[in-house]
Amino acid sequence: MRSGGKRHMQTIIYIAMNSMMGNKAVLFCGIVVVAAATWFAFTPPTVPQLPFSTTPTPDNSAETAIPPSMPVAVADTAAPAKTIHIRFTSPTSSSVLVIGTSYDITWDVPGGLHGQLSLVDAGTGQVVGWIEQSVGPAQVMYPWTVRSVLVNGTSAAAKDIAPGRYQLRVTYPSAQVPEAESAAFEVVAATPTE
Repeated sequence: MRSGGKRHMQTIIYIAMNSMMGNKAVLFCGIVVVAAATWFAFTPPTVPQLPFSTTPTPDNSAETAIPPSMPVAVADTAAPAKTIHIRFTSPTSSSVLVIGTSYDITWDVPGGLHGQLSLVDAGTGQVVGWIEQSVGPAQVMYPWTVRSVLVNGTSAAAKDIAPGRYQLRVTYPSAQVPEAESAAFEVVAATPTE
């Protein structure tokens, strides 16, 4: 029961008892008590009017300010998340990767999310295959054996790559981390040993 509600109910009962006599008074009091209890149970409490300061709004009406001691949930007012711009540090435009060798692919900052690393044809911009299907949120390097790529972003099936001019592309599932591409580099066949 709300504060002050008990006192109000007692006042109603007192007035009812003093205005009637006998069995009718008891019946009347019972009805009043049930009605008052029902009213107090199903009527939402009112918020007490505290002496808050007011701030004018653009239409010159006043809004009640919330005192600093009351916790307030604020939605959608946080500053937008910072955009992360990734830049590949290797390979560079002068890099020549030899099929069958290991090469460390590196970039300057982690994406903060799980992403994917793919090999792109430098001439057409088309994805040739995926080097890594799940780049970790803190990852800034991937050791790649230059030989094959995965046929898609979810399969373990792989295919060999041909010599040519390629780029790397790292993608993340967020607008806060735009996709990044490396400089174009050469992939060449291994020189046969005699």
